[in-house]
Amino acid sequence: MNWTRERKLLPIAIVLGIATFLGVFGGARNTFRDAMTIPGLIFSGLFYPQGIDTGRGTIVPFYLTMAGNFLAYVGFWRGVMAFGNWLVERKR
Repeated sequence: MNWTRERKLLPIAIVLGIATFLGVFGGARNTFRDAMTIPGLIFSGLFYPQGIDTGRGTIVPFYLTMAGNFLAYVGFWRGVMAFGNWLVERKR
């Protein structure tokens, strides 16, 4: 495994994660947007299994949902790039 190449891929994955995050929450339509928020809902559900009716407001679960979505998008793009690297290395 080439660690130099691996270190270069993480910033690219972060940029693609930001682009996906902004694309989903910037102008996508309802069904696609709903499907793309599932990772964040699962992530915030780990901390708030009872939902947002905690009596403390909705701001913390909201930020947890956004963080979960962002991390899922970065992880997805990182996986796509790792798979691409694997295909390139396999052909050599």
